[in-house]
Amino acid sequence: MKKTNTKWLMLAMLLTVALIPFRVNAVPLTLDGSWTILDQNPMSDGQFFTNNYTWNSASAVQFDITDLYVVSDLFEVYDNNVLVLTTNIVGDYVTVGGGDSNFHYTSDADVAWADAFFSKGSIVFGAGAHDITIKDTRIPTGFPDGTVAFRAFTVPEPLTLALLSVGLIGIGAARRK
Repeated sequence: MKKTNTKWLMLAMLLTVALIPFRVNAVPLTLDGSWTILDQNPMSDGQFFTNNYTWNSASAVQFDITDLYVVSDLFEVYDNNVLVLTTNIVGDYVTVGGGDSNFHYTSDADVAWADAFFSKGSIVFGAGAHDITIKDTRIPTGFPDGTVAFRAFTVPEPLTLALLSVGLIGIGAARRK
């Protein structure tokens, strides 16, 4: 009887360990607003990009994400395994003119961020520790990879902005006198 209980206990422990997502590819995210570009091949709809990105900040952090290269990818962003952002739905690669000379294609994340044909989203995370994973939920038909660009940067708290404004107004008033 005791041997059977031990086997069940070991099986339960193995299943528990197997169900815990391992974060062997954690990458610290620099909060300087520079774009990080991920291009993963092979990749199919519904897969997560291999790496997850982490940070710990004493202030709020804005996180921007956009499709890159070929339009049509859609993304979900998870923070500590909780869905926090889904990018906007855009037309499929073929319906927006894939293959035409007017086709929306770019390797520049700033251009993609400004182009309405690329799926994108933005969220502000509160201060603290964050662990981000990104899932590509739709990859254009006929393409073997998913590509995403994202950036993160700290945003000043409203009180900090108010104090800065008061200080600048004071400096301006002092210069006038």
